[in-house]
Amino acid sequence: MAREGADVSFVYLPEEESDAQGTKKAIEAAGRKAHLLPLDVTSEANCRKIIDSHMEKFGKLSVLVNNSAMQEFVPDMKDIDLAVVEKTFRTNILSMFALTKFALPHMKRGSSIINSCSVAGYMG
Repeated sequence: MAREGADVSFVYLPEEESDAQGTKKAIEAAGRKAHLLPLDVTSEANCRKIIDSHMEKFGKLSVLVNNSAMQEFVPDMKDIDLAVVEKTFRTNILSMFALTKFALPHMKRGSSIINSCSVAGYMG
């Protein structure tokens, strides 16, 4: 997106800082601005903060890409940890709805929302 002329805000977990810095360098190498947001999207308050911070920095929002995801494999269903299931839904589903909800008031006709998912969603 930066190579096509977009300034980009992106969200990552604090423990992913080194990867985030690499992404920032790539965006800046394309001649655009990068706005880094080390936040956990499982929090509704953080989802609001993400959109508010982007708007404060850039003043417009044309494309929202919901791309956060997690999963933990458990070989036997009896061993599943329901706290992990809840975190998975908060990360993969609820954050998508929260970010979209807070982004929509700032988006104009012709803007785009892109929701990505893993093939794991289609596996039993």
